[in-house]
Parts: sequence; C-alpha cells; structure tokens
Amino acid sequence: MPALYDKDYLGGYYYTQRDGGQVSFYSYCFADPALPLADRVKTAFQGAVVSGEIASMVSDPSYFSDSEFAVVKQRLEDEQILNLETPEKFIETLSFWWAVASTEYFFDYVPNMKKVERADIAAFLQDFVLANVPVVALRMNPADWKAEVDSLAAAGFATVSAEIAFWWKEGK
Repeated sequence: MPALYDKDYLGGYYYTQRDGGQVSFYSYCFADPALPLADRVKTAFQGAVVSGEIASMVSDPSYFSDSEFAVVKQRLEDEQILNLETPEKFIETLSFWWAVASTEYFFDYVPNMKKVERADIAAFLQDFVLANVPVVALRMNPADWKAEVDSLAAAGFATVSAEIAFWWKEGK
C-alpha cells in the first residue's frame, strides 16, 4: 500500500485519564479501487501494525535503539517545558491535567517518564493492546464511504449514525 509506513501517515498515542486511558493507533489510507478499504484495514493496518509492529515492540528489545528511546523522552520533556513558558499556557496545561488525571500526575510526569524502560513498554503493550479486542473506527469522506459501503458491511463494519447510536439520543 503506498505510503502506509511513511511516518507522516502513521501514529499512535496513549491518552491518560483519571479513570483509565485510551490507546489509539491511526493511519491515513489512500483510495485504491483495486483493494477495498475493509481489506486494507484488516490486513495492512490491523495485521501489519497490531500483529506485526506492536508484537515486535513487545518481543524484540532492540526494536527501538537507545538513541531513539532517549529522543522520545527528551521530546516529551521539551513539550512540557514549552507548555510552562507563559502564565496562560501554564494555567491551561495544569487545569487540563488536573481535570483528566491530577496535578500530582502532571508534576510527576517527566520524572516518572524518565524511569520507563523497554520492559515497561512491552508489558503495557502486551496487557492493554495485544491482549484486548480492538475497536476499529474509520472516518471517511462521504463519497468514499458510498463507494466502499458494501465491502465494509461484508467485512463486518457497521455505520454509526444518530439513528443507532444511543449516546447521540441521550443528550436530546
């Protein structure tokens, strides 16, 4: 698949929250009439990323080099420093983390993050990614969805709409 492994088209994150968190991986897929999107999601993205790359991160201690590991930690620390440079940004950042986790979590984040080792990441990925059933969500251009709706339905994907989503109805 063109550009699947380009760093600008793949990503992932763990969003910490007071009562749990969300692990997300994403990819931008290009239209390809020769290969339905459902097949690309199940084989190329889900298979290659979760079963391939994530499993390799767990099983191969050399997946990330020492320098790559250090760069990620430094970038996270730099980001926090930038978020504290002005009073406005400090208040915005602190209030966000107070609401979703705690102020203690925020102030201890960099020191705790620096303690993280490869084994910690492998255990986290094993317990919270590989050992769980994924939810795969697709956001699509309406015209692309119309072209793919039959192959998506055949692959077991459901379209979420206001008519079938209880959470849209509860707020009304």
